Amino acid sequence: MKSIYENQIIEEKLRKNVNASLIQKLQQLQDKEQAIDRSVFNDTAYLVTSDYFRKNYIGSINDNSQTVMVYLDGNYIESLKTGEWITTIDGLPFKDRNFKIVEEELWNNFKSKIK
Repeated sequence: MKSIYENQIIEEKLRKNVNASLIQKLQQLQDKEQAIDRSVFNDTAYLVTSDYFRKNYIGSINDNSQTVMVYLDGNYIESLKTGEWITTIDGLPFKDRNFKIVEEELWNNFKSKIK
């Protein structure tokens, strides 16, 4: 867990537009040695525009992406102009009109890799 927090903190500090409140939250979680559960995964997520994502994050997003929900460890979900939500799971796209279904799939994939 600690390395995920450390890596995220470093990535945030290196961004052009630093998210100081996220860094502080991650440092607090790291100091408490908080295990990453679903609530931590969701509480540390934040929404950015697709243009902001393209300028400040590593990752390839769709041309018709509007906004991007960014999660720990480089995970993200895009909202598409079609009304669908999409993420990538093990190199394959996972898409649904229901955000919660996509988020659940992303969480389950993330969770399986941190155990």
